[in-house]
Amino acid sequence: AVDYGCEVFTFGKADHCALGVPQFATSGRREKRGDITFYGGTTGGRVADSNDSTSYKPKRVEAFSLGDMRRSWTSATTQGSIDDAEVDSPAVAVAAATFHTLVLNRNGRLFTFGLGKGGRLGTGDESHRPLPTRIMGPLTKRVVASIAAAENHSLCSTADGAVFAWGSNRFGQLGMPSSQGQHSSKLSPRRVEDLKHSFVVAVAAGDRHSIALTKLGEVYAWGDNRSAQLGRSLLSTRLFTSNDRDSLSSPGVTGSASHKPQRVEGLWSATPRRRAISIAAAEFSTIVLTLPPTLSDAESSLASLPVNVIFGWGHGNHIPLRVNFPAVDSSSSSEFSDLQQTNSSSYTRSTCINPIGIACAKYHYVACTADGRVYTWGLHSESLGIERDEQTLHEKDWFPSSKGSNQLQSSSIASPRLVVAMLPENGGGRAVSVSASESHTAVLTADGHLFTWGSCYG
Repeated sequence: AVDYGCEVFTFGKADHCALGVPQFATSGRREKRGDITFYGGTTGGRVADSNDSTSYKPKRVEAFSLGDMRRSWTSATTQGSIDDAEVDSPAVAVAAATFHTLVLNRNGRLFTFGLGKGGRLGTGDESHRPLPTRIMGPLTKRVVASIAAAENHSLCSTADGAVFAWGSNRFGQLGMPSSQGQHSSKLSPRRVEDLKHSFVVAVAAGDRHSIALTKLGEVYAWGDNRSAQLGRSLLSTRLFTSNDRDSLSSPGVTGSASHKPQRVEGLWSATPRRRAISIAAAEFSTIVLTLPPTLSDAESSLASLPVNVIFGWGHGNHIPLRVNFPAVDSSSSSEFSDLQQTNSSSYTRSTCINPIGIACAKYHYVACTADGRVYTWGLHSESLGIERDEQTLHEKDWFPSSKGSNQLQSSSIASPRLVVAMLPENGGGRAVSVSASESHTAVLTADGHLFTWGSCYG
């Protein structure tokens, strides 16, 4: 059981209702409408106009307030003495997307706020919720364990291993068969029935596809596959859907999408088998963190060292490819010269990088390691946290400009590179968690500090 709890702070664009702290709200005000409790003020279910649509400073979401707000979570509160729709414990997880936010509290209740169009909030209607509202329906009596939010749909898994999805199902990302409305939106959580025989412990949501991780370490994927983000070839997806009479009968279904969750065999059927422990998804790709492979003594090698391994696919490639970290960072390691004096075997082992956390965005990726370092790779130096002059010419991508001449319009790093600015000696800290969106990156350190970088717009 989770024995901690946190407050929630939000910042960024406020005109999407996704911050949970509208400027016009009256502090501490609570209004109940039927089975729904609203915190703060609303205007007919719509956000009031505000001249300031951007919050540059983190603002506390009062429904989950602690500390200075003196919110006390008593034993009576956890025993159900308050309304089922109210916040009854502090937050333990947050998932944020373009138009909405999900917050999971310590008692396994799931809350949402943001724009309701298309059912992305899961509240049973399409009304906007500028302040935290509990998601009820089939989740009312269930304990939610993990959450994920994409632009137009949301996912969660429960303590009993079930998966629920809601929002847009245009690309089958809800895992719903066509007989239940292949392309219609779902305003309330619906269980992904094809995963009922698997015990799911975590979920991830790309813009148009969904990922699930089971207790055994299997990875399942469904939804859009136009960029091979499901981990299977476009041909196999077309063959799969062409044999599904229901899919063919649904207008707009293409051979590049599948609503049926399928296991990523490129990991599970590999030799040795790859068991995943963490998953992340973005618009065009998916990455997973796997346990060290188990090899026999005869096959013992660098590959069998006790370090986790990251695999990724998408952007046109359906085969899970291993992400190879550099052997050592001589420019930033104070122990580099000492390590060079040791024998090659111990040197190799001591410099192996062990990733423990991953994040996936539209064009870049982030990982943190067991020793608290942060690595990034992909496109755009702003999101990568790496100065342009740190990159060598062969690490840059050249794209044709509108005038036909070749200009440097963006930069890319194909393999993970250390974010030197995050080292403690440079003012950073020991990273314990990472997150990424299309234009920026965020890192949480062991001492509770949050570091962000990237584009500042929005």
